[in-house]
Amino acid sequence: MWIGTNDLGDFLTDSSLGETTIPDYVDCMFDRFDGIYATGARYFVLMNLAPLQLSPLYGMPDAGGLNASHYWTDKPSNITEVSGKMKEYTKLSNSIFDYRVPYELLIKRRYPGAKIAIFDTNTLLTDIYNNPTKFLPAPAVVDKPYILCDLSGSPCPQQPGNIEGYMWYDELPPSPGTDKVIATEFINVVKGTSKYATYW
Repeated sequence: MWIGTNDLGDFLTDSSLGETTIPDYVDCMFDRFDGIYATGARYFVLMNLAPLQLSPLYGMPDAGGLNASHYWTDKPSNITEVSGKMKEYTKLSNSIFDYRVPYELLIKRRYPGAKIAIFDTNTLLTDIYNNPTKFLPAPAVVDKPYILCDLSGSPCPQQPGNIEGYMWYDELPPSPGTDKVIATEFINVVKGTSKYATYW
């Protein structure tokens, strides 16, 4: 399960519904696991939150962070604050996952007979960002999206080079190249051999 990007964005803009909080978001993850577990599933992978503060939508100005986007046309002018808050929300949520998974499995015994792996996609994507040539083909760009739409949503010109050589497809979603890296590592997670996973 890998959800949360849009949810955290709602918290950042104070537009979350029903006065929900980050713990409510985390509870939602486990509520979904309840439904899957009830169908008979016993092996789960929880993919933690990506380092959203590195994306063009939430990034720092000196690292390709955008002043505005068609996703967020009225973005506040203090981009540093926006990036810092997103980093804080992301790290908080991931820290909760690290403690909540063993609590639910071993102490509360919410999922008898189940196994859960926490796939640390945050660290994997941070590694891609810090060492792109190790993971992505040329041009191995991490600070610009492959497609960048006008604030109105169109036109959406493409950057030069191979789309798989960009970390970000547009301001927030990963590119196909990044998705391939994640998928390859996901296989290792399922095999039980990933250095990016903690197994419970």
